[in-house]
Amino acid sequence: MSTREISRADWPAFMDCFSRQHLGWLSTIEVLDSTLGAQTQVREQPFAGITAETHGGHSSIAILMGKGPDLHVGHLIRDAAHVRLKESDGAHEALQIEAGDGVTTLLTFRSVMPTELVDGVVMQ
Repeated sequence: MSTREISRADWPAFMDCFSRQHLGWLSTIEVLDSTLGAQTQVREQPFAGITAETHGGHSSIAILMGKGPDLHVGHLIRDAAHVRLKESDGAHEALQIEAGDGVTTLLTFRSVMPTELVDGVVMQ
């Protein structure tokens, strides 16, 4: 397994591509906080997308999960400082987003496989 840092300048393009590659994949969001411990925010819901925005030197990242516009669950990371991609044998295993205060959000997939192996799969 390897982890690579995604540079802040590349966040918008990376997240756009990441969203398209993993649309509909069953995903879990966990928040790791040194004070509160690990907390699951969303468990095994279809991944709908991720975006990054920068305003006045501060960055925020929004993750959307769910099956439709009326069923989406959002998770917002304010003051995002680092984005890291964990890979295993060329497959995306997790996205780790660290806020300025050290709180880390993990986006993980139920099944890890290279995206080219799921091309053509019809999502129900």
